[in-house]
Amino acid sequence: MKKIKLDQPIKDIQGRNLTTTDTKGKRKNATLRDYLLLRLGSKFEILQEKEYFWTYDLGIKIADPKNKEIELSEDQVEFLKRIIKNNKAKIVKNTPMGPQEEESYLFSPYEVGQILKLLS
Repeated sequence: MKKIKLDQPIKDIQGRNLTTTDTKGKRKNATLRDYLLLRLGSKFEILQEKEYFWTYDLGIKIADPKNKEIELSEDQVEFLKRIIKNNKAKIVKNTPMGPQEEESYLFSPYEVGQILKLLS
């Protein structure tokens, strides 16, 4: 089992904290929690049936602000690393020809590297 601290900040390449907007519209420092929830809430390939359940269970644990730290099995850590590395998500954009789905990267390589390091 591995303990993961969810409130670790994510920084830009110059060492400054990245910011995000909370549910109330306030700016706050981006944390590992924010990045994991964004990735769990996007589309990604499921390789094993248990990953559906992990997505749900981990999402609930990570989203709970009372949880400053969570304990994960090695398989769950590897699952999170895999979906973070598979950094593409399908995004629907409205165009004059109607909605168009395209793949886009969620995170920069620098952000992916930080997240993987924080999960290790």
